[in-house]
Amino acid sequence: MALRDIFSRRFYEKHLTQEQADEIMRHKNRNTRHLKFLIFTQKKCKFCGSTENPTVDHIIPVSITGRKRKYDLSNKQLLCRDCNRKKGSKIVIHS
Repeated sequence: MALRDIFSRRFYEKHLTQEQADEIMRHKNRNTRHLKFLIFTQKKCKFCGSTENPTVDHIIPVSITGRKRKYDLSNKQLLCRDCNRKKGSKIVIHS
């Protein structure tokens, strides 16, 4: 197991139940892990409240920040597919 996977597991175990952390760690892809984490913690679209078709959205788009924040979990939010398409590559502050 790679060192970063150990830290990832610790992070997920700190914020989720053991079963949820195990579910996330089954996935090798970091983006899939982030999507699962956001589904477990946020549960619904940040804009409309939908639980259908969840996607990971970059709060500050990668086209603006470049690759440096692409994998930063603090720059991600859970949006449904429709809201993510409407937002596009804009920065939208929504409470």
